[in-house]
Amino acid sequence: MALDCEDVTDDRQGLEEEFMTIERIGMSDALTLVTSGEIVDAKTIIGLSLALQYLNGR
Repeated sequence: MALDCEDVTDDRQGLEEEFMTIERIGMSDALTLVTSGEIVDAKTIIGLSLALQYLNGR
């Protein structure tokens, strides 16, 4: 999750970053992907959950 960011040049370093893709989607769409089973990675789901808690507390 990121707030108030600006675009920077793409400077990928390392094998992992070479094949990484960045997708910008809204929180509600991300949660839909979790409930539909398209996002199944535990770290991502926990991160989205914590981000949602943070946003709801603002």
